[in-house]
Amino acid sequence: MAVRPTEKWRTDADVLWGRPEPLVDLIDEALRAFEGEVASLGDASDEKVFDVIRRVVVELNILDHEHGAGFDEVDRAELCEFIEATLTEHGIDVPALAKRRGIEPSEITDEWREW
Repeated sequence: MAVRPTEKWRTDADVLWGRPEPLVDLIDEALRAFEGEVASLGDASDEKVFDVIRRVVVELNILDHEHGAGFDEVDRAELCEFIEATLTEHGIDVPALAKRRGIEPSEITDEWREW
């Protein structure tokens, strides 16, 4: 199972120093909701899959703007890796999904990501 970045962040004092525990809880909640949505996708269309990706990215954008999450380059990479790994674990072929949209797998969040 994909490990939510928040699990790692909770054990990293430097991260928690700059990001209060209640904010980590909110981020974790958004990632858990994403996991639940992905689990219920089944054999969904590409558009439905991208809708789920969009929702979690927009929620993370909101948390970043409203609470100053301050995602750095490592955080961004971990969040994107988590999104891709979660999709893959639930049977979504991310490279094929991205190819059908004319993008690279690493770009599946780019359309909405502000962090």
